[in-house]
Amino acid sequence: MTFATSVRRTLAAGLLATGVAAALGAPMANAASVADRVTLQSLLGGFGVTENFEAFSIAPGEATSAGCAVLSSTSICSTQGPGLVQPGLEISAPGGLQWDGQGYFGAPSRELLANDTALTIDFASPVTAAGFDLRAFVGYAATASIEIYASDDTTQIGSIPTIVLADDGIPVFAGWQDAAGIGRIVVSQPQYGWSPIIDNLEYSAAATATPEPASAALLGVGIALAAWRRRRPLRAG
Repeated sequence: MTFATSVRRTLAAGLLATGVAAALGAPMANAASVADRVTLQSLLGGFGVTENFEAFSIAPGEATSAGCAVLSSTSICSTQGPGLVQPGLEISAPGGLQWDGQGYFGAPSRELLANDTALTIDFASPVTAAGFDLRAFVGYAATASIEIYASDDTTQIGSIPTIVLADDGIPVFAGWQDAAGIGRIVVSQPQYGWSPIIDNLEYSAAATATPEPASAALLGVGIALAAWRRRRPLRAG
């Protein structure tokens, strides 16, 4: 078999596989949960953008309504702000948000929750990976869940249905990755009238386009053809 014939067959096989995957609706990106923060930072290539909810002024051992249902870098909540969270990040709940001070029912530092069963984290630009600490109030064990949505904020791309939050208040890490981009994450628990508590939200910068398999195959074939042309002998005369 000549090199040119091999290249043509590789190209045809790649295009056929891509066509079959598209016809079957197979995902082009690898979406999966992230086990721990070390794994998350490995995916991010180091420390990502981090929101630790420390910008809101609240005394240790106390909690207060944030005074807003939507929190962004431009929000004024309970006369505080702007700059309460990172630019490009929006956190919301229909029933409003609550800020806890360090030591409040076991809080290791300042943290945020919703005065509602669910809290929504929305990224202005899709991210490729994100993770955060979740915990329950000391004495109030809960089972949390998260739902992850694509960059359109509508298409669900994954979930973690059972995250056990013990009544000792110790945080539990939860995270997700998707090279195609994450636009929104919803954190919830059905047991109480408030959401799981979140802290130390870490995520990637804006997602960049990832070549689809067909594009990658064509690029590889192009490189191979160029190499073959350099190696083939010149015709005489």
